[in-house]
Amino acid sequence: MTTIAAVQGNGWAVVGFESQVTEMVAGGRKFVLPKNSQKVVKNGDYLLGSAGSLRALNLLAGVFKPPAVPKTSLTDDALDKFFVTTFIPRLRDCFEDNSFGKEGTQDSDILVIVRGKVYQLGSDYEWSPDQEGIYAIGSGSSYALGSLYTTSLALGGKKLSQEQARLNIKKALEVSSRLDACTSEPFEILSQTKT
Repeated sequence: MTTIAAVQGNGWAVVGFESQVTEMVAGGRKFVLPKNSQKVVKNGDYLLGSAGSLRALNLLAGVFKPPAVPKTSLTDDALDKFFVTTFIPRLRDCFEDNSFGKEGTQDSDILVIVRGKVYQLGSDYEWSPDQEGIYAIGSGSSYALGSLYTTSLALGGKKLSQEQARLNIKKALEVSSRLDACTSEPFEILSQTKT
């Protein structure tokens, strides 16, 4: 299982993740992914992560060819439209062409960061932005979300900096690793800006 957490800022996003993989079957085992095989991968202009089936991450990292983001400066609304009309159909086609999911559904939660904006996709490729800009997926997501909301509320309405977001995500992953048996170190934190 997995814990991936992200914070959306003004023109930037920060994402953190842990490295444990747990087989959820009788007699299953747990292991740590090697450094070159992460739960969030860079693929073209995108940072892509998944929680659920490891097959989704295999496809995101090694098979999926995401569409190029238009070079022009996109408003948030235009980027959202591109994401819904171009990115999601391409991802769905990749998954279905590789026998992962069918009829518009699949078995994982997907986190996508493009141009410094976070998109969290569910099993039927739906997405909705979070008003606070706080996201998490995986078995430890509820712990990570609780930690991120608490640290954000402690700022009393002040804007979060990228550095503070990195610190908050690290703390959220630490909390998740203490409370979720399927989450453990080492942690990795990446960021992306709009430009």
